[in-house]
Amino acid sequence: MFAICVFFALPNLLCKLLILITIIGVEATEENHEYLRPCYFTNWAQYRQGRAKYLPEHYIPAYDPADLPSDWQPKGMYARVNDLKKFDPTLKTLLSFGGWSFGTRLFQQITSSQQNRQKFINSAIAFVRLHNFDGVDIDWEYPKGETDKLNLNYFLKEFKDAISSESVTSYKPKLLLTAAVAAGTENIDGGYDIPTISKYFDFILLMSYDFHGAWEQKTGMNAPLYGRATDPPELKNWHVSGAANYWFHKGMPKNKIIVGIPTYGRGWTLTHPQDQRGLDAPGSAANPTKYVQTAGTAAYYEFCEMLATGAEHHFNKEMQVPYLISDKDQWFSYEDVNSILIKINWIKQNQFGGAFVWTLDFDDFNGLCPDAQHLGKYPLIGAIASELTNKTINTKLIQPSILPSPSQITPSTTSISPISNCSNIKPNNNNNNFCVGKKDGFMQLPQQSLSALYLPEEFLLCLSGNAFPMWCPKGLHFNSNYGFCTFPLHTSSPPPFPFPEHHSKRTLINTQPSNRKKFVCISDGFFADPNSCVHFYRCVGTTAYRFDCPPGLLFNKKLLLCDRPNDVVSGDDYYDCV
Repeated sequence: MFAICVFFALPNLLCKLLILITIIGVEATEENHEYLRPCYFTNWAQYRQGRAKYLPEHYIPAYDPADLPSDWQPKGMYARVNDLKKFDPTLKTLLSFGGWSFGTRLFQQITSSQQNRQKFINSAIAFVRLHNFDGVDIDWEYPKGETDKLNLNYFLKEFKDAISSESVTSYKPKLLLTAAVAAGTENIDGGYDIPTISKYFDFILLMSYDFHGAWEQKTGMNAPLYGRATDPPELKNWHVSGAANYWFHKGMPKNKIIVGIPTYGRGWTLTHPQDQRGLDAPGSAANPTKYVQTAGTAAYYEFCEMLATGAEHHFNKEMQVPYLISDKDQWFSYEDVNSILIKINWIKQNQFGGAFVWTLDFDDFNGLCPDAQHLGKYPLIGAIASELTNKTINTKLIQPSILPSPSQITPSTTSISPISNCSNIKPNNNNNNFCVGKKDGFMQLPQQSLSALYLPEEFLLCLSGNAFPMWCPKGLHFNSNYGFCTFPLHTSSPPPFPFPEHHSKRTLINTQPSNRKKFVCISDGFFADPNSCVHFYRCVGTTAYRFDCPPGLLFNKKLLLCDRPNDVVSGDDYYDCV
């Protein structure tokens, strides 16, 4: 079983674009691995008042944020999100770029040329690695037309290739690549080459909600499971089941389709509340509620309060969703535990990949609804989890059990083979002598190995005098100047430039033993040398391999590669070398 949660913020990426970011967390259990359970939460929810204030720490329903260690709160939002892995070591987190307010024009610019695509792709990968996330989610709302379709294909293929390349050179698990996608057939047909893009996504998040809202000036269901018999032909698939099946019939595998479920509702102020109170009743946007404070929208925890104070509850059997009427003229379509269980059973019966929610912070995350004693915290998300896992999900408050931080973990002293995590790679007998006496690192094939059958994506990894054959992902070539895989147009780049003259007399390595810091591997990957920024370490298990940057370059600990000196910022964690 997998579960996913999502968060929104507004950073400025290396590509100099102001983008909307989503975080998705994934939780695994051995009993059932068929389903994904995504759940978004929004950065701005932390600024709501009272019971509506939402923090990343609320993600774990089994503890109270007040019980957290005193050093938790000062951390940045990204660090606080990823600190959830201390409670759930199987958690994975992704950043999603885009959103409705991001629009389509910027994505059109990003995907319009290989240069723009690579700038964004490289920046995004560096950014998610820097902040310890596990993947990238694309939320383009929406591509439109053949040009956008074609450019999206190029973009996703290059992104997937870059992810594969980065995994090879970083020795880290591949980043996930996902997308939030449209539910309307017009947007689907106009924006996606589904047979092609299905090859590149690990899964898609189908935004199967907002089918109806106050923008229509008449009441309707936010996320109906089925349509109505009276729907016109153009609305044949304008519901959850229609949208999901449309993606499948167009070529997206069912196990990659994650169906969206809202924890918010859409509402209207009825124009004629005395005699027109059902579906299609005329109305305008519902009044702003106490906590969400957005006309036409309210959270589940607000609906539970409305029902507790006398709101009328109704259920539409044809569409399998409820609605309520509060204060005589406030009409809301929403989801409750019953309608969600119906949706999840439909997902299971039709073998889709799982269900995600928008959003965590609209569910009763703090257990203050009148029925919380019975349902606990997160009644809607808990219903999804229980139904998909066939287990009861405990959301009662208990004391947390926090895993030790990396600094508290003692590395194993067991000798680990330098290629223990690459069991399919064996020393190359033809080139084995090539690495004897050479420093550990990535090398171009020796000239005597080059032949008419030579492929530029081949290269060698030298470790302890042994040569291990390696290959770049499809579409990339090994760049001997930089020591990693790049796109072909970069493989003929000139050698790195020398140090600027004013650096030539600087001492790059501290020779005072008392000031030297001991380096210890705590996980696989590339790490800065704490004593010299012209060197770096590659950790495989508990074995540390020390590498030299090419002449004229310094190790950039943020990007985890050797970089131009002007782009490397010195600080407390670097030896003062610039």
